[in-house]
Amino acid sequence: SLIDRRVLVIADEVERVQDGIDQSWCSSDFIDFLRAGDSLKRIRFLLLTAYPLHRLGRYWGDRLISATVRGLSYLDETSA
Repeated sequence: SLIDRRVLVIADEVERVQDGIDQSWCSSDFIDFLRAGDSLKRIRFLLLTAYPLHRLGRYWGDRLISATVRGLSYLDETSA
């Protein structure tokens, strides 16, 4: 049943959300929803971006204070 399931929501290029906030075609509600994710026991969010959290914009660091940042880079041939 769905009650026993866990959900991973992946959002790629989240820096576009900041672009939308800056250009007024989006609000910071999405970031506030992500913050509420701490209370969603079976739902986790994975945000993908080319920038570190502090470079995304002024809303991100203030709202996602408990976010875990993992840096990824290109794999060398052996690792790939």
